[in-house]
Amino acid sequence: MCGLFFRMVSIRRLVSRAVVKRSNQTPRMSSLNHCTKSPGGNALQEVNNKSRFQYQRKLHASAVAVNKLTTAPRDSEEVLSKSPFLTLCKADKAQVTKGHNPLVLFFPWLGASKKAKEAYCSLYHERGWDVLVIQGAAKHFLWPSKAQNIINDVQKYVLSPDVLEERSGFMVHSMSLGSFLFTVFTIEIQDNKEKYQSLIAKIQAQIFDSIVIGSLSLMGQGIADSLTKSLWKRLCIRGLVALYFSLTKKFTVEYYDFCVRRLHNDPLVVPTFIYYSQNDPLSSPEALQNFIGHLRSHHPKMDLSFKCWAKSGHAAHLRLHEEEYVSELASFLERTNLTGNNDVTGLVDDSDMGCFSNECQEIKHE
Repeated sequence: MCGLFFRMVSIRRLVSRAVVKRSNQTPRMSSLNHCTKSPGGNALQEVNNKSRFQYQRKLHASAVAVNKLTTAPRDSEEVLSKSPFLTLCKADKAQVTKGHNPLVLFFPWLGASKKAKEAYCSLYHERGWDVLVIQGAAKHFLWPSKAQNIINDVQKYVLSPDVLEERSGFMVHSMSLGSFLFTVFTIEIQDNKEKYQSLIAKIQAQIFDSIVIGSLSLMGQGIADSLTKSLWKRLCIRGLVALYFSLTKKFTVEYYDFCVRRLHNDPLVVPTFIYYSQNDPLSSPEALQNFIGHLRSHHPKMDLSFKCWAKSGHAAHLRLHEEEYVSELASFLERTNLTGNNDVTGLVDDSDMGCFSNECQEIKHE
């Protein structure tokens, strides 16, 4: 009897040790088995699993929604996949007058922030006009052959049948060094009039705002100011740009001079408006006055007008003189064949307008 008793105790100990060892290795399974063996355990486990699944599903849906909000473009803005430099900003079509849906080709200054570009686009959106923003980069100016790439993209877009045939006309609004890209665009279509005859016929107005003109030092200053806010960095960049121009004169400086001559002698003879100021550090008022005088004497049929302020900021006339800027724009557009809603007042948010001024130093290089 004693032998049998000790054998039973030994077997029990071995079984207990095996159970303890197994439970230590798989504690979650033991807990699950314990839970399912308890009264109502199956229902409790099912509820827990269902709640966990629903929570994870909601969390995933929230993450997807946030991702869409932060990455998708706005409904009124379409980045053209064929070119990273072209953005079509669409107006509310309820504002469009039947039969009149012109497209504005907007060439902003280098480093123009998105909010600043939207302020200029809003001037035309209130008329129901779409705006094609052509945002150039420093490389397009520093190596002019690069500018041809972005101009080719513009030409391909405006010459596509769904754009050229459906648009009632085109208007150009160029600013600062963006006017250089527009000049390259003009030279290309003027030199190939047979190919671009239908496009030239539909360009009905042009605006020049804060043209960088006068000397290479002004051009270098414009590039430096578009790249950084730091004074000493701007000075370094201006020095490097001057050295660069001296080394690449044949491919850069000579081409700039050629563009200026073509702008004087072979412009688009359409209604033209020029904004400038006497104290613009990047635009020589004497050079602009000579330009205006030359156009009036050599192209008397051109409807040419301008607005000059004694004090203003480079590419900041709309922010600093909103009422006058908008009034002049409305009067000018009324003299063209472009038709739309003429009420463009009260549209400007002056918190981020213009560049290179003390009041606004947010410069973003694109």
